[in-house]
Amino acid sequence: MALKSVMEQVCASFDIDGAAVYTGGDMHRSISVGKYVNPIQNLNWIKEEAYQKLFDEQGIYIESTMSRLKGSYKEACRMYEKQENGKFVQCMARRDGRPAAVVAFDFFNRSPKLGVSDTGLIRIIGTLIAEIAAE
Repeated sequence: MALKSVMEQVCASFDIDGAAVYTGGDMHRSISVGKYVNPIQNLNWIKEEAYQKLFDEQGIYIESTMSRLKGSYKEACRMYEKQENGKFVQCMARRDGRPAAVVAFDFFNRSPKLGVSDTGLIRIIGTLIAEIAAE
């Protein structure tokens, strides 16, 4: 599949440990690359309006400490910690105002500082993958 190949290239180019695409009404994991431990199978919490507010106006959510999740999103935080996330970049595509696809770029047991250029490229590529996956 072409998206999987692109995801592998992005991970290799930016030292990302894993990437996953979530789609469908249940936001199930439809594509993934990398060596996940206890991979999240469904992003159920993406349907919650409060969680969606963590995303910026371009549909991007970057979490580097899990601190925003610990209080209000205990289930999500528990699942990310079980998956051994230290940091993630999520890109969401919407259809009719609802999440249609999410691409997650995951860093396991670490939270590297990404440069502005790298972050910008990850955001652009992630958005493109999410938009394609939403179709």
